[in-house]
Amino acid sequence: MKHNFIIFIIILFSHCSSPLKDEPMSLKISLDSITNISVDSEFELSVYVEGVEDLFAMSFILYYNNALVSIDTSMDFVNAGNYFPNPFIPYIEQSFEENRISLAIGDVNSDEGSSGRGDILSIHFKAIYSGDANFYLTNLEMIKSDGEDIDDFGNIEILNHTISIAP
Repeated sequence: MKHNFIIFIIILFSHCSSPLKDEPMSLKISLDSITNISVDSEFELSVYVEGVEDLFAMSFILYYNNALVSIDTSMDFVNAGNYFPNPFIPYIEQSFEENRISLAIGDVNSDEGSSGRGDILSIHFKAIYSGDANFYLTNLEMIKSDGEDIDDFGNIEILNHTISIAP
């Protein structure tokens, strides 16, 4: 019995004295805009990221309610944010039938990805009818500067957004 107790104590101390593994990264992506607006008003919806390291490129699909809001494609309706030093938006595809827009953005003229927090991009919308317009992200892909996927997150928090549109 005494022998078993000594072995237990040795095992306990050996596990307690081993170095802790690095904590997995925690990523937060949020959609940010005003929360209340009137019909015929225009607004920007921003995609904000924090807690990522070595982000070189990102793509996603943004779903929105096209019965309540519209995108004017005759103008530059997508603008790069402040996250990438040399932003490049190579891909924009809009599907009116499916209420979605697919986007990709990356950093051009750089060998390193960006780290920290900031606005990835913003999208210009117009409120066309009253109601609660929901916006949400899916199909998130994030690429490091070496071309590998960023997928080693312990926690990913995606905060979607709702705008109440008054008549």
